[in-house]
Amino acid sequence: MDQGVAAVARIAEAGFLPAVDFIFGLPGETRETIETTKRYAFRLPTTTAQFAVCIPIPGTDLFNEAKEKGWLTTMDWEKYDGLHGAVITYPDLSGDEILKAAH
Repeated sequence: MDQGVAAVARIAEAGFLPAVDFIFGLPGETRETIETTKRYAFRLPTTTAQFAVCIPIPGTDLFNEAKEKGWLTTMDWEKYDGLHGAVITYPDLSGDEILKAAH
C-alpha cells in the first residue's frame, strides 16, 4: 500500500473523516496525469474528494509564467474564482478539459 493510501486509512481508523483535495491544471498537467490522479483519488478511503482548477493568482510565479507563456485565457478578475471556468490553458490541454476534470 502506498504512503498516501496508508496515511488516509490511518486517519480513518483513528475516527476522523478524511477528505482530500486535488488541483488540475498546474504546469505539466496532461490528460494522462488527470486520469492517473482521479484513479488515485478514488482509491483513497476518504469521505470526500474535491477537485479544483488551477487559478494563477496575480503576483505569483505561476501567474507571471502563465502570462509570459500566453497560457492565460482572460484578465477578467471576476473569472478567477474557479467556478466560471479555467483561466489557464496549455497547448496540449485546454481550459475546458481542465474544468471538466474538476467537475
